[in-house]
Amino acid sequence: MNYFCLIFLFILTINPLAAVEQPIILAKDHLPYEFKLLTSATNRYMTSVNEHYELVEDLKIIDAALSPMKKEEQFFFIKSEIYKEILRSKPDTNPPTRYIDPKTLTDLDAKAFEFKDNEYVSWLIQSIRDDLTPLLSSSMRNTYLFQIQSKTPITDMELTKYQRKIKILLPWAVLFLQKSPDEIDVFCKDLVKRSLASIKLSLVEFNKINKTKLPSLVSDIYKLSNFTVRNQAQIAAEKSGELEKELLETDFNKSEAKIAKDGWVPRTEDDNLQNNAALNPDPFPTPDPNYIPPVKLPAAKNDWEKEYLYPNPDPKYQAPKELPQAKNDWEQEYLYPTPDPDYIPPSTMPVPVKSWESVRP
Repeated sequence: MNYFCLIFLFILTINPLAAVEQPIILAKDHLPYEFKLLTSATNRYMTSVNEHYELVEDLKIIDAALSPMKKEEQFFFIKSEIYKEILRSKPDTNPPTRYIDPKTLTDLDAKAFEFKDNEYVSWLIQSIRDDLTPLLSSSMRNTYLFQIQSKTPITDMELTKYQRKIKILLPWAVLFLQKSPDEIDVFCKDLVKRSLASIKLSLVEFNKINKTKLPSLVSDIYKLSNFTVRNQAQIAAEKSGELEKELLETDFNKSEAKIAKDGWVPRTEDDNLQNNAALNPDPFPTPDPNYIPPVKLPAAKNDWEKEYLYPNPDPKYQAPKELPQAKNDWEQEYLYPTPDPDYIPPSTMPVPVKSWESVRP
């Protein structure tokens, strides 16, 4: 029995991840649905303790930045950054066609069902499918097909907009329909990371512009105001929805990267102070000890009145010998204009009507 205990202790020693339970962090219900999907994806894609450290520190900053903001502001910035990052991240794929057909939509439906265990990717696929649907039923589709088949340049404004939507959405359809699940996961993991970074930067900059002093970063992740933090045992006991059940299957032990020596513990107080300093710069910074003041300060110069209020006259200026005289003929010129000598009056006057509506176009 002792022999097996030694083996078990040895395994825990060489693989600290096996001894550390990863908490699951999800956005609370008062935040946008897209953000809840994004945080669920971060828990899925952060497969090492080092990545989980970075995730927790980012969420601490986001949590502090969200605290002083109104709900409308929270929704605007979070949703804007998520969708802007998706638009900026158009896949580098070559669509086989330049138009949308019914089979593409059917295949995207099947692919979304295939990724039902990854709600973020499933939502992304379904969103692309929903944006492509009106393009298939659009009244401009036949005109667009005729234009591209005849290789005629598209100059119509509405057709140009239609074509632009096709160019944005079709590469996404190619990504989901032609790439392997591993390639899709790699692409989406990068998208999730960049989306979270964009949200963090946008929220922090918004508060800086408004000169809002942010609260200190929490040292205990279980005290976050805008996120729910649970361990895997709690989630299993609650028997919650599919989203959290899916997170239980996430294996954080895949990475072979070295982790911090102290394992899964909150950052030190010094680290928290550094993060707080990044959010709220000190208005009274410590003077530079190596600064050397000048021996003599420049003398003040009080000549702005002479220079700007009383400028020196131009020596080459020549005054006119005679000033133009005022002309008092505005009444004659503007109130009583000279009749047009070429004007020919009509031979007959128009017949009056009883109602102006009878002659309205």
